[in-house]
Parts: sequence; C-alpha cells; structure tokens
Amino acid sequence: MDHIEVMEKETHEMSRKRKFFTESLRSGGVTQSISGKQLHLLSCEELKQEWINHQAGNIDIGSGENKWF
Repeated sequence: MDHIEVMEKETHEMSRKRKFFTESLRSGGVTQSISGKQLHLLSCEELKQEWINHQAGNIDIGSGENKWF
C-alpha cells in the first residue's frame, strides 16, 4: 500500500467515525457540544468526547447492574 492509499483509508475511517458519533449524538437529542459548538464544527476527537460524555450521562446509577460495589 502506498502513502496515498494509506491516507485515503485513514480519511475514510475518520469519515465513518464522524458519521457514527454525529448520528449517535443526534439520535440522543444532542445538537451541540457542552461548550455550545454545533456538532458539524467539531473535530472527530471532540465528537468522540461528546459521545462519551453523553453515554456516561445516560447510565442509570440506580440500576443493580450498574452498581460497582
């Protein structure tokens, strides 16, 4: 695989990640980041962090399966 093919593969992978994070956040009712930026303006890493924060906020800590001790 040459350098261009590797770059295209990485670009395609980032595009898929962005799409996953954006669609997941939107389906959860999120339209902007915690700081107020629109989702389409965020980097892939920022989208990932917003997705993690959203997932963490959806954990039902009262549920027995989510108790640590």
